[in-house]
Amino acid sequence: MKKLLFFCVLITTFVTSCTTPHYYTSPLNNTSQYYHSIPLCSDSVKSATYINGIVTLGSAESGLDNVYAFNGNISRSHNFKFIQAYYGIGLTVGDYIIQKLSSTTITIPPTDNFFGAYGFNGGINFVMPFGNKGSEWRIAGIETSIQNEFGNYLKFRRSNVDSKTIESNNWTKTVGGYSEIVWKLKDGYQFGYKLSCGESLVSNNYGVHDIPVYLLNTFHFTRENVTAFLQINAGTYAEGIQLGINYRICKKKRSIN
Repeated sequence: MKKLLFFCVLITTFVTSCTTPHYYTSPLNNTSQYYHSIPLCSDSVKSATYINGIVTLGSAESGLDNVYAFNGNISRSHNFKFIQAYYGIGLTVGDYIIQKLSSTTITIPPTDNFFGAYGFNGGINFVMPFGNKGSEWRIAGIETSIQNEFGNYLKFRRSNVDSKTIESNNWTKTVGGYSEIVWKLKDGYQFGYKLSCGESLVSNNYGVHDIPVYLLNTFHFTRENVTAFLQINAGTYAEGIQLGINYRICKKKRSIN
């Protein structure tokens, strides 16, 4: 009898410990580090301005909630021989769809929640050219994002303080590192891969093991002034993909009469 009682307690403890609480965090934790183009060291253009557009398709809470967003931003990139840098500002608008949650302590109905944010992105890296076609390895870099969130989803998080983990701060601040390799192909085409990882600088609402981290895999292809990219995002309680276009603004050439 004692063995049976011990076994039941053990099973109950195991099941309880495996119950995953619901977390309502910022939708920007692993989606605000967008890909930004930088001219190659072998390019004649050493500084450039880009207009960028990104579509985000993602989910949170192991697929329980859905996230859809669009970001538009303008950025500036520089190439200083061994060092490259970019910075820019942008606006994000999106929809966070909350699925119904029922538990012994709280019940939340399904809702669509608008969210938006405006903010800054920037990064800097060391670069090393290789090959005879102008390819390069951006060996190591640091990037950051600072976003000021607004909208219904932020209000929802601030009104549900009884949930397990709520990030009620409107500021989302991320910092991370990256490495990128860019191959220059025939006729000036480029293909590249970028690996990024980092974390959000969050408030004390999070536990030690709940700090949002992100891992990004980015594949990009450039033809003349246009760069298209696919970014696969994975992070704490969130995952998704981002599809984007970076368009380099070129100065008009002066005609000689």
